[in-house]
Amino acid sequence: MNEEITELVNAATYHGRLTCGSEKVANQRLELPRGVPQGTPGWIRHALIGPSVVFLNVPSGKETAVAATKGIHGGLINNVQVEMVKQLAASMVLAGVQGEDIGVITPYRAQLARIRAALDAAAAGEIECCTIDQYQGRDKTVIVVSLVRCNSQGQTGDLLRDWKRINVAMTRARCKLILIGCAETLRHSLLWATALNTIEGRGWKVTVDPKLS
Repeated sequence: MNEEITELVNAATYHGRLTCGSEKVANQRLELPRGVPQGTPGWIRHALIGPSVVFLNVPSGKETAVAATKGIHGGLINNVQVEMVKQLAASMVLAGVQGEDIGVITPYRAQLARIRAALDAAAAGEIECCTIDQYQGRDKTVIVVSLVRCNSQGQTGDLLRDWKRINVAMTRARCKLILIGCAETLRHSLLWATALNTIEGRGWKVTVDPKLS
């Protein structure tokens, strides 16, 4: 992990005990061999060429509970975040990032199924998508995390309050960590309130227009 990702992890879960392995590791950044294409929405442009940690705040994209059907997991999904993951992945590939260097993580299996389907439809199926538990012990150049939860009750659920799981999600990225979530909902968790204090203090939060423009 580079220095900015390490800073966030230290604030959220490691209490300042984590250090970068070397100066080279600390300074590594995402490279975009072909640059960001013309006409790319501003929020995507910022996510790709901005700081190494980006929190895309989506207060308008509400979570939905879906029932299980044959071959499809039931549970919580967030369709706005699915679309954002798809657009981010497509833009990174157009910018020259190899699909094998991109990873997508979400805590919820129902959301995972929909992200996989969206990436397959966008011909980006080589991008690895997993739950947090499935990603332990591996890392990628870029990690995109869909946090799903967005509701007026401030319910974050047990998965997003589990510091070990959140630590895994945050520490899989070497050069770029893109978090997609609803800051207002997440702030009801002490862990995320602490993380958001660092994110906002460093100017890493971007609120995304509901039209994704």
